[in-house]
Amino acid sequence: MNRFLNNLSIRVRMLVSVVLFLSTLGLAMYSARTAIGANITFAQMEIYGDEYQRPLADLLHSAGLIRAELVQAAQGQTDKALVTATLEKMNAAMIKLGEQQKRIGADLQFTDEGLGSRGRTALKYETVQAKWKDLATTITTDMTTNHDEEIASFIGNIRGMIAHSGDTSNLILDPDLDSYYLMDMTLLALPQTVDRLSAIGSTVLPMLAPDHEITTKEQTEVAVMARMLAEADVSRLQADMDTSLKEDANFYGLDADYQTKGKAWIDDYTTKNNELVTMLQSIADGNSVAADSFAKTLMAAQNSAYTFLSEGYEELDKLLGIRIKAYEGQQTQSLMTSLAGIGISLLFFV
Repeated sequence: MNRFLNNLSIRVRMLVSVVLFLSTLGLAMYSARTAIGANITFAQMEIYGDEYQRPLADLLHSAGLIRAELVQAAQGQTDKALVTATLEKMNAAMIKLGEQQKRIGADLQFTDEGLGSRGRTALKYETVQAKWKDLATTITTDMTTNHDEEIASFIGNIRGMIAHSGDTSNLILDPDLDSYYLMDMTLLALPQTVDRLSAIGSTVLPMLAPDHEITTKEQTEVAVMARMLAEADVSRLQADMDTSLKEDANFYGLDADYQTKGKAWIDDYTTKNNELVTMLQSIADGNSVAADSFAKTLMAAQNSAYTFLSEGYEELDKLLGIRIKAYEGQQTQSLMTSLAGIGISLLFFV
């Protein structure tokens, strides 16, 4: 072996050395590019999750509104045309959800296999769509009944689909603290708020009917609702937003626009929901509260939570886009560094 190597010319020896170096450099370049590419794919899947959740958020919000509207319609306190308009919004949201299902449903494992492996077959789009059609027909046929159990079951399916899309899109594993806490708000905390507000409306509005006298047991139930809304929703959102805004500067630079918008969202959400908490506490204390006044305060809280949720999706997509661009920059830098090394090596050999 030594004799063989000694018989090689210096030019051949240099060529072998350069080839070995370039092979190692090329392998390192490929590994780095693959690793960075995996991070880009990870973030892109998170964006898919946001896109799938948007029509689900529309359905969740509208289902909460119609739940209260039906109670008021049964009491003759609202126009049934309002119920019809909300049904139309929900139908439009179901159509959008169907479009997303065709485009990215398989990527997010909204398939027989993906749902079945997690015991979530009831969340199949076609199943939920059929359930929606039955619910819409039932409500349209009879607007004098609140249909609370059917709507609550539908809301449960929508929240389940939100959770599934979070699990399969990597959102729940988001690695950056600013986007992680924003994800916690859009995926978990705000859907919980919207659902809770829906339940509050369907429970409390019947208590405020002119011919109903609130019992001590009902007062206790309302007090628990007020406490849960204040602690499990408002306080949680405040803590999440505070952390997200503080951590934003530590990941790809401070986003001044997010700082401004985020503070506006949480301030409006806190104000509207605390107004509802105060009203609930007043009812729990035995004070008289007008049904129409409560309904307006409830709707203001619902709309504020929904606005926070829908705009939160936009901001989360923006943060993910910034992360993807940073990764793409890393890929470019890695490629240029490797090419420079190759060029220098070849020049040295020549």
